[in-house]
Amino acid sequence: MNLGKEPSELARTFMPDVFKFIDALTVLARWFFDCIAVNVFTLIRFNFGERFMTLVNWFVGASVFSTFTAFAALAGSPKTLFWRAIWGPAVLVCFAYHRWVIRKRNRAAVLWHSESAGISHLTRIPIVRQFVPDEVIEKWLEPGLILLAAWLISMLDRGFASYLVIVAIALCLRAQIAYNLQRQQSLSDRDRRIESMFFEAVLADKPPDETAGFTIAASNRMLFRQEVAASEAQPEAQGVPLVESSTRA
Repeated sequence: MNLGKEPSELARTFMPDVFKFIDALTVLARWFFDCIAVNVFTLIRFNFGERFMTLVNWFVGASVFSTFTAFAALAGSPKTLFWRAIWGPAVLVCFAYHRWVIRKRNRAAVLWHSESAGISHLTRIPIVRQFVPDEVIEKWLEPGLILLAAWLISMLDRGFASYLVIVAIALCLRAQIAYNLQRQQSLSDRDRRIESMFFEAVLADKPPDETAGFTIAASNRMLFRQEVAASEAQPEAQGVPLVESSTRA
């Protein structure tokens, strides 16, 4: 049971409509960042999940990039169109290849997480694979390398470099949101296990240092004790076997 509620959970109780709106915005932001990520991860990652590498995600991300390059060209950066002519087909070819890999994997009945964002090509480097966690790669290393690429390309075209800066920031925010949601879910699951493990100890008035910090208010403990006593006082239903008797003539 989940007895200890976080402030956000309590706020959801009193302002459900507001938090539904916030949850919707969070999901929308995560999806938008995924769309941008698809148009970058196709070049720097492999082994994607089916529900991540989708046609819709690719199309939305490509549309954002096309819109940005159009505005950059109008703003006096025509070289951006040249980079768009190179980037777009390269992403499309890689996207088609990854979709082919996904289809081939499904036909072979290979288990793979459908929402996997892929595996970074940086993990092919032995020293990175051994000493750098995946979380660090996704949060900092990949966005940092994209920023470095943006700085180098800025010497040739500031429009496309600006787009890469936006992409790097989007990838960093996406990773922060994803790992934060994952950690919150893991913490909630662990709290439920702690509550289930020490529930009886808390009812027995054990101090918090003996119940992993889990506590229940005294008035609530009395309520739970009454419920436990009432459940123990109820007699268990017992089945009465049917006995067939016969008489002898």
